[in-house]
Amino acid sequence: MTSFKIVPQIKNCDSFDDFLAEYKLCQKDLILTDRFLLDTYIFPKNLPCAVIAQDDFGGGEPTSEKVKKILEQARKYDYNRVIAIGGGTAIDISKILVLSGIQNLFNLFTGKEAPCRERELIIIPTTCGTGSEITNISIVAFEEEGTKLGLANDSIYADTAVLIPEFLENLPYKVFMFSSVDALIHAVESYLSPLASVQSDFFAKEAIKIILSAYLHIEKNGKDSKKDVAKDVLTASNYAGIAFSNAGCGLIHAMSYPLSGEYHIPHGEANYMMLAPILNFYGKRAPGGRFDSLKIFFKNCGVADVNSLISKLIEIKPLSSYGADKNTLITFAEQVIKSQQRLLARSYVLPGETEMVGIYNKIL
Repeated sequence: MTSFKIVPQIKNCDSFDDFLAEYKLCQKDLILTDRFLLDTYIFPKNLPCAVIAQDDFGGGEPTSEKVKKILEQARKYDYNRVIAIGGGTAIDISKILVLSGIQNLFNLFTGKEAPCRERELIIIPTTCGTGSEITNISIVAFEEEGTKLGLANDSIYADTAVLIPEFLENLPYKVFMFSSVDALIHAVESYLSPLASVQSDFFAKEAIKIILSAYLHIEKNGKDSKKDVAKDVLTASNYAGIAFSNAGCGLIHAMSYPLSGEYHIPHGEANYMMLAPILNFYGKRAPGGRFDSLKIFFKNCGVADVNSLISKLIEIKPLSSYGADKNTLITFAEQVIKSQQRLLARSYVLPGETEMVGIYNKIL
């Protein structure tokens, strides 16, 4: 039996001004965002609420040390509502800020400490990929462990997800591409998940169709034409978030986490590095079934080879260019098996350690 639910209320606003008119931020609100968004959109509004720029505490994706510093800063404010405005980093950290009484972050993420929710959460995504505004998942890199860990708990669902296309206007092309590839992979892994349902399939396939259509448009019209499709891809990212919030992500995400944890490769880029070798592995190990249905759906969307299309739009480097060698691949496979069982359980095919090493070897 499968189940399906959408927890956050989803709203659409044409502009940030429309959002502010409806939600009337006050001194009891805390905005968590990025420095660029803070300077460009938020400070000019002269809002009465507290604000934290997450990248003032370190660049890149959430690390345990960065999250601890932001939690310490947030404790200086008296707030009962968190508004996250940003990409995956701001969103994932915001889900921790709504919790109270956190004693040990590692224990929280490994299930040894129960989360306690006490604040409202509004999430405004500003990229085309995270989908995290819909999910009950927060991802943090624990550098001392050399990998990422996920907290998946209903207590960290957003109350409201608000889609505002205005925030996409200044999104750099590279960020657009890797974030939208992340959304595409969310949809693909949801479709292939053993927990997939008729409802999650609907949202996954709609996301795939919109994103591939956008890529074909950019292939034909050039990088600057992303502005024509950004709003649609924002919607697709939301659909993909709905899909993987229910069906889950699998092997691609699991095997990408050590890449980000060890070499700080951005999440979407690390996922894309794993996309082709894992789909090839699936095709050899378990042809037919849903995998063949997915390939047929790609073709119906006008794309015979997804990886070939994406490679025309964005480049990635081999893993060896970051310093990885054959021994690194073994370590990565061991880490995945040790720490990513939540994701592995949702994989289309579950590889053994030797097979994982072989998959990593394809991107070395």
